[in-house]
Amino acid sequence: MDYQFYLQNAGLGTVLVAVGLLALSFTVAHLIGKSARVKNRSYRSFFWLSLAFSPLLTALVVATLPFNNYDKRSPVVDMDADKAIPERFLNPYVDEKIAGTPEILFLLLGALLVLVGVGVGIQNINQALQDFYYYN
Repeated sequence: MDYQFYLQNAGLGTVLVAVGLLALSFTVAHLIGKSARVKNRSYRSFFWLSLAFSPLLTALVVATLPFNNYDKRSPVVDMDADKAIPERFLNPYVDEKIAGTPEILFLLLGALLVLVGVGVGIQNINQALQDFYYYN
């Protein structure tokens, strides 16, 4: 039996899964940072917190942060809309889309790499089992 072939395929599958998970982790952390920036929080802080801790936990923290009074996505309606908001308090990132085309492409690429890596791993295990039963 040629074990070198199985080791190479196992290494390829592991590398594909690792690269895919890294792409997903960095992209999700980027999206969490952009969401925090829309709510007047630091992009870098939430980006690194998402990588250091669970992205689910930091996304939950960002989701519970209050909206700005002038944010169109705020569930609280401004009853005194005629008053002008001073320009110095406006957040330039309020109208920014959170997930654009590059982010969606990186999410799809990461998911595809993980799926291909798992598929290579399953195929490798299947081939090894067939060879084991054939030679034994």
